[in-house]
Amino acid sequence: MAGYCTGVTVNWRGTAIGEVTEFRVGAGGSLPLARGSAAATSGAWAMDMGTVELASLSTAATTSAMSLSQYGMKGLLSFSGGGLTLTTKAICQTLDISAKVNDVYRFKGIWRIVKE
Repeated sequence: MAGYCTGVTVNWRGTAIGEVTEFRVGAGGSLPLARGSAAATSGAWAMDMGTVELASLSTAATTSAMSLSQYGMKGLLSFSGGGLTLTTKAICQTLDISAKVNDVYRFKGIWRIVKE
């Protein structure tokens, strides 16, 4: 069985995700769009500022942070550890839960980074 990262903390919508085996951030996608005439004063937004890919292991069939009910939800995603810190708003775009093998479930998801 694959090992998981130690010293890493990941939270999705306020709930910790344990036994993280993979965490990858890709910046890019769409450029921020301005609301109103000036982006500096009115704020900018974009639905796709990049992606976050996350995989974890669990011995439970579902956890509150990684259940299928999280698909399409928007919330705060935070990561710290391994010299990287990230806190951003994101939308859970893809969620894959693999069947139990050797009493372990594998969860894998992709989140779209959102700028509002």
